[in-house]
Amino acid sequence: MQVLCIIGDSRSGSTLLQALLSRRPGVVGLGELRRLELFWAENRDCACGAPIRACGFWSDVMARAGLADRHPRTRPPTWRLAKLLGEAAAFAGHVTGMRSTSRLLLPHGHRVTADIARLYRAAAERTGAATLIDASKDPGHFLYLDQLSGLDVRPVLLIRDGRAVVWSKIRRTGIDPTTAIDHWARITRMQLALNHRRRQSRTAIVHYEAICDAPARTLDALLADHRPGPAGGDGPAGDRHHIGGTPGFRLAGDGAPHLDLRWADEMPDDILALFERRAGRLNMRLGYPAGRRAGITAPAARAGGPAGSAAARPLASA
Repeated sequence: MQVLCIIGDSRSGSTLLQALLSRRPGVVGLGELRRLELFWAENRDCACGAPIRACGFWSDVMARAGLADRHPRTRPPTWRLAKLLGEAAAFAGHVTGMRSTSRLLLPHGHRVTADIARLYRAAAERTGAATLIDASKDPGHFLYLDQLSGLDVRPVLLIRDGRAVVWSKIRRTGIDPTTAIDHWARITRMQLALNHRRRQSRTAIVHYEAICDAPARTLDALLADHRPGPAGGDGPAGDRHHIGGTPGFRLAGDGAPHLDLRWADEMPDDILALFERRAGRLNMRLGYPAGRRAGITAPAARAGGPAGSAAARPLASA
């Protein structure tokens, strides 16, 4: 079993990527697994429409994982300072390779990853999946798993034009533009740091625009190591029971993704100017030139560039 852990900002296309991957045999999307703790505590709805405690899939996974009698622990500390310190310790362990230090400094993270590892194994047993998709997106979530779980968890850095991400957030939630821009920039810098320190053969970098432009090629590259194997469990659940993501999202009948470029027509000039001042140079590092019409397609591949291939860098065996 391998786990593809999607890392990126919200509104970057993780729900789309998971839905496309989950159409492949032997691939199951779990959604934002780090939110399972909250979903279980509040009995929120699974993507299937049932309250999660009444969902047959998750009830069985919880039972198989030995967690039916208590709430699963899947979130980092709720105290912000503790979360930041935990992420810093995990990143230090990630950079230095000193996992023993990470275990000592991250007792909460160790408990979280122990539960998540049990959930991964239970989901794979239930479905017979060879590849699970964890679309939690949070870099800290991946760092905990990388340092503490002992599983084959491979990072997928999901990149999208920052202007599209920011405008989608503003349009959807009414978030303050400066807050949206700065959050996107923080997540993107963490992605670049992970890519710089991570063994290149184990990291995939995927542009949202490339998913829409060449979905089959992008998915083939991401699943280069995927081996469906014999059917087992109840058969793959696809992403019918994922947690979180875009409510009501459904692929079109033909499964072809649609490139959303509304930011280029709708983003007000003052917000666009604010983005260029605060994050324009960072966006250009990802391959998106300044200007409303300059970078609305997938960035061209640049040898040695920070974002790798415009489609995806294949995941190779460890």
